[in-house]
Amino acid sequence: MDSGEYACPVCGQPVDTVVRRHKTLGAWVPAWVPGPCRNPRCTAGPEEPGAARAAGPRETDRDTQDRENRQDRQQHRDRQKITGHH
Repeated sequence: MDSGEYACPVCGQPVDTVVRRHKTLGAWVPAWVPGPCRNPRCTAGPEEPGAARAAGPRETDRDTQDRENRQDRQQHRDRQKITGHH
């Protein structure tokens, strides 16, 4: 298998490569990971249509970034209170 190709761990069928993001040292960096298996006979296939919606709205990258920024600001304020610096 080429280093740029991924396969389903269950059926072995090639799967797409998708990009996700994660924060490292305050910067968002891309991570290329295997996507979902699209083989309809595979037990690792994609979820049922609408299953993700039933669980509620998915947090977007922007929502995640906003939440992490709020947490960072709160931690900074908490440290200021503890050390007495303003």
